[in-house]
Amino acid sequence: MLVMSLRTEIKGLFRSSALRLSLALSVLFVLILLVAGGVAQYLLSEALEDQIDDDLKVRFEALAVQITQSLDGEDDDDEPEFEIDLFGDPRRSDDLIFFASFQTRSGATLGFSPRRLFSKNGYRTIPLKVEASEDEVSLWRIYTGPAAGGRLTVAQRWDTAEDLLELLPGAFIAAGAIATVLTISAGIGFGYVAQRRLGKITRVLDEIAEGNLSARVGALGRRDDLSDLASHIDATTDRLEVLLRQTRELSVNIAHDLKTPLTRLRVRLEALALENEEGRAGETAEHALAELDRILITFDAILQIACMDAGASKKRFEDVDLVQLANELSDAYSAVIEDNGFRFEFESTVPAATVRADPALLKQAIANLIENALRYSVPGGAIRLIVNSNSISVADEGPGIPDEHKLRVLKPFIRLDDARSNGGFGLGLALVQSVAQLHKADVVLADTKKVASVGLTTSLVFKA
Repeated sequence: MLVMSLRTEIKGLFRSSALRLSLALSVLFVLILLVAGGVAQYLLSEALEDQIDDDLKVRFEALAVQITQSLDGEDDDDEPEFEIDLFGDPRRSDDLIFFASFQTRSGATLGFSPRRLFSKNGYRTIPLKVEASEDEVSLWRIYTGPAAGGRLTVAQRWDTAEDLLELLPGAFIAAGAIATVLTISAGIGFGYVAQRRLGKITRVLDEIAEGNLSARVGALGRRDDLSDLASHIDATTDRLEVLLRQTRELSVNIAHDLKTPLTRLRVRLEALALENEEGRAGETAEHALAELDRILITFDAILQIACMDAGASKKRFEDVDLVQLANELSDAYSAVIEDNGFRFEFESTVPAATVRADPALLKQAIANLIENALRYSVPGGAIRLIVNSNSISVADEGPGIPDEHKLRVLKPFIRLDDARSNGGFGLGLALVQSVAQLHKADVVLADTKKVASVGLTTSLVFKA
């Protein structure tokens, strides 16, 4: 098991993007180093050659002056005499770097003077064999020109510069090899660490795929892109877990709340079959149709909520005056409210309050709030419709909703135990919440009377 795990980690390591990036960077670095080495060698060779040429020119001019001074006062036919140290002789010393040779007008030469030294003027690089018996040839950089009526050649050993230049490729290759080894080693190290962190993320994703929504990646150490990825995965899993839990709760609530009307419908239809013989089928059929209507209304509300939660089209949005909308609802519901034994009050703090909304959905949401107030308020109490500059509210004087349940009742099919006896399916406030989300508004639930915690005031607050 340990061997298989180690083998898997090694395979994963060689698939690591960090290691592959290190290899790519190493190859790129070596290529750049080779190009840079070639360019450096060429530039250094040119610089050394220029420096040697400058030195040769200075030596040539100094020797030319000395030769001219030595020849002053001598006859042209006299053989010039100079100290041999003035010119140097590579045959006398293996370590000699510089030498010079002078050829007089008469053709006599002083110093080390192979014929090829005076073949032409200017700068040249030539091979010279110091001793005829030796096979070794050394390179010299020479400069030849006229001086004191003759020709003077000065030379500097070029082998030394060549030896220096020959060291450059080896130095660059050694540096490249060291850098490559270090880069690959660092890549293996970073890749191993990254692979372990990615392995943890992969294992968690596999658990999630198998249905374990409680699995989390958690902290991955230092703050970097993998840590951010892990945080996003955990946040997504949290949201997914909540949504699936809500879906399960929704399924249970749908099954529970639709079972009752469907059972009633079945009983009504059985009774209809029996009462058909007694001539009382019409009344039973009406009750059955009423149960079907309630079921259809429920499914219609579910579809509306689903449509809005999925982001319904905003093509029907227009400028809506909340005051005018409230007046229309007052005309429609004031008589119904009073007939049910409640007082109706309408209050507006502004002459007009315009928002961008779907008028039909907005009217349906406020109508749901009024119907909730009718269902749960205490008879004789007041139901108030209130409009402010950016909100519209419905307030009642019923039992209200405890603070710990105020957010919960905005979800579909959520009803408090006391509310189940009043009918309904727990979709009224859920539909209001969906309408609010579509309009980027907020649903605010508050106690109508703060002191006694009496009643419920539900407000639809639009963003300014």
